Amino acid sequence: SECKLVSLNVQGLNHPIKRRKMLLYLKKQRTSIAFLQETHLNDLESLKLPREWVHKCFYSPAVNKKGGVAILLSKKLNYEVISQASDTNGHWILLVLKIVNSTYTFLNIYGPNRDDPQ
Repeated sequence: SECKLVSLNVQGLNHPIKRRKMLLYLKKQRTSIAFLQETHLNDLESLKLPREWVHKCFYSPAVNKKGGVAILLSKKLNYEVISQASDTNGHWILLVLKIVNSTYTFLNIYGPNRDDPQ
């Protein structure tokens, strides 16, 4: 079966209508794994993603409404989570999954656009 990956810089998901429309778009696209950058969701707001997505969400919440990344997995995807890791600044999340008989590493990164060489 097909595994469809989608990556989106959503430029904020705090507004419930925008969040609902984005999740509906992912469902209509039959997305298996979604990588979202710049969610702007804090710890509390990030809890709304799994409830509205209806399946598994992994996230690194935003700090001061900057950054925030998430990986959403479809309930139709047959997988096993091997490991996960993320930073505390909402810039990256790493997910290692076993899908069928193969192991895959997924990394979702938000690289802020700054004029700061460090």
